[in-house]
Amino acid sequence: DANEYPELPSLEDESELKIPADVLKSMVSQTIFSVSTSDDRPIYKGILFEVENNQIKLVSTDGCRLAIRKEEIDTNENMRFVVPSKGLQEVLKLIDDDMEEDVVINVGKRHISFEIGEFVIISRLIEGEFVKYNHILPTTFTNTVTVKRNALLNSIDRASIVARNGR
Repeated sequence: DANEYPELPSLEDESELKIPADVLKSMVSQTIFSVSTSDDRPIYKGILFEVENNQIKLVSTDGCRLAIRKEEIDTNENMRFVVPSKGLQEVLKLIDDDMEEDVVINVGKRHISFEIGEFVIISRLIEGEFVKYNHILPTTFTNTVTVKRNALLNSIDRASIVARNGR
């Protein structure tokens, strides 16, 4: 019986964002690896979404690694919220590689919803203060190295095989 299921949370005072599905999938995929799995600091078990100045930035950290990815989007909204990585993993499963439509994100005070095609995923937001990562990043550098991108990526791939096998 439908009455036996819990009611879906209402997203009061919601703000809406539209992001191309392939862009959202790419951004989440490139930041989710550095989300913390420890319960010590629950705020780091999610990805920070910062939206301002027609730009969206996703930030994650586990205390040792920091991942940041930003993209230009068409919005006048300014907001900041943390989405649990488990909910974002479900979002990734629903986005096909050839999907050309937008994902509609509705952000409330405590909940967020992702509308992907016919599906809607609702998740609770993580409350707390995310690290001020801008203070961690250096603003000046003493050395600069220029490398060929593909050569560097190939070298990292080869080195990661050795590192994984523990040799």
